[in-house]
Amino acid sequence: MSNRSFCNEPGFCPDCGGILPLSVVVFITCDTCPSQSDETVSKHMYSKQFNSPHPNLIAIHEAVAAYEPCSSANCSCHADVIAQDLAVFTDGITRQMVQDAQDKGIKYQIVNHRLYRDKECMFPARCAGVEHFLLALLPKLPDTEFVLNPRDWPQVARHSKLLPIFSFSKTKDYLDIMYPAWSFWEGGPAIKLYPRGIGRWDLHRESLSKEASKWPWERKITKAFFRGSRTSGERDALVRLSREENHLVDAHYTKNQAWKSEADTLGAPPAEEVSLEHHCKYRYLFNYRGVAASFRLKHLFLCGSLVFHVGDEWLEFFYPMLRPWVHYVPVKSSITSHELRELLQFATDYDSEMKDIATRGQHVIHNHLRLDDVMCYWRVLLETYTRLLKYQVRQDSTLIEVKGRSRRGEMSGKNTSSRATSLARKVTTRTKVTTPLFPFLNIEGWYDMKGEINIVKVLTPRLHIFKLVFGEMRTHYVINFNSSSQVKSKKRHSRGKQEEPEGPVVERRCQHCNNDKMSYATLQLRSADEGQTVFYTCTKCKLLKRTHFSSKAVELVEPTPNLRLRLYNSGLKILNGWFLFAGSRKRRTPELSYVLISHMA
Repeated sequence: MSNRSFCNEPGFCPDCGGILPLSVVVFITCDTCPSQSDETVSKHMYSKQFNSPHPNLIAIHEAVAAYEPCSSANCSCHADVIAQDLAVFTDGITRQMVQDAQDKGIKYQIVNHRLYRDKECMFPARCAGVEHFLLALLPKLPDTEFVLNPRDWPQVARHSKLLPIFSFSKTKDYLDIMYPAWSFWEGGPAIKLYPRGIGRWDLHRESLSKEASKWPWERKITKAFFRGSRTSGERDALVRLSREENHLVDAHYTKNQAWKSEADTLGAPPAEEVSLEHHCKYRYLFNYRGVAASFRLKHLFLCGSLVFHVGDEWLEFFYPMLRPWVHYVPVKSSITSHELRELLQFATDYDSEMKDIATRGQHVIHNHLRLDDVMCYWRVLLETYTRLLKYQVRQDSTLIEVKGRSRRGEMSGKNTSSRATSLARKVTTRTKVTTPLFPFLNIEGWYDMKGEINIVKVLTPRLHIFKLVFGEMRTHYVINFNSSSQVKSKKRHSRGKQEEPEGPVVERRCQHCNNDKMSYATLQLRSADEGQTVFYTCTKCKLLKRTHFSSKAVELVEPTPNLRLRLYNSGLKILNGWFLFAGSRKRRTPELSYVLISHMA
């Protein structure tokens, strides 16, 4: 008997899984298989395992045969999602149901083609990302009202009280109504490379498509790739496999905000973050859920790489459009390192089929998840939802009106400069810039400041603080000043009552009466050598205290509730102009960043 193994299933080699030409003969010799003994050949000849094609290959053929591509007309790719989410409200939605849902989210209203919402938004960037689409659709939308959940977690458990709440992500255990996440326009996870979040889906589509063209399938590195923080143990198996067989996998943990030690990165130093475009170099990309659905999934498809999607529990509105084995390779959440090794071997053996899956995944996202599709989904969702309301919507006087960006981009208040608005809109992201006005100042990057620019506090006729909101993790502030303006106090060091104007309250203890509330009175700006001087007034005994600081943080509470302003002096020269200070409600900013944005004429 020949030493070459035999394939008794026409078309498939039992040892290497290779696809062979069909033949009418029962046994076909396979030159690509290693030499084996007669005993092994006999065992393979009568084994069910070696007389059938790979189960994953069968799954691919069946899935592709059953798949019917959708049309782009009127959001048909996502129509079933809207129908299924609203099916539980067949009896309609009452005013009381909406009122009961209000404490679980933010109330929005559309009345006479104007947009209104609750005054407070716990995540301003998330609200802004949603409002971008709502404002654009106002002329087409009927009067309606709904409650939107800006959190990561859904709110309406399947067996709890039925409430109409919009959430961006959910599992089958929840009855929330899915809406397109804010990150299609603004917000999203904020990391070092994307400090404003990974919003602007339209720009990412362009950059990723351009990068994908540089890395066609044949040129891609034949490795599995993953970078991300350790938000769940599901990712451990791939990271461990990477440490054992780095020729197969390049997977490492990065830091997140909760990182304290290497125990948080599975006993190894944290890896550097990489850009989304960097992923396009690799042939196999793994996607894991985070706290909820992963924001990165849609980006991975545009690389033209094969996406391994781990777990099918968490959904976004566009997930049902993606079919396992048609657009991606499904992976169970509990997969082990050994099973991952076998799965990657299968992908390597059936390279042509994997390339086809990657191409289909890239095309479906590119063709059916445009910003126009997101806009269309919002329109159809709100139109369908509104038809279920069993009452006429009346304007709620407790809500504030949300105006378009063209209005929000204008400063209001005395002594403001329209020139500052236009200068603030200059955008040069993630590049080092040197301003000709101040050549000594090296700016890491200019942020897109087309967002909200509001006056916060008028300290003197020549000294103002403005708030610029853009990005989820940070709110930035601008101090507009003239260094020749000296604000002087008549009784700067006395302990008696002062006539100083009261400003925002500071959580700072008075040494005279032990009161823990002091008012920010004036701010005197001097040269860099002298630093800056801040004056406080005790709200109880009216003691006026002067605090000189240089390279020390000073916490101030500005008039907006629950929002702190942290000022930092980085030793730069203080000149006439605009200085931009970074503040955060979630973490302390170590130093001045993105300092100068414009120069006063």
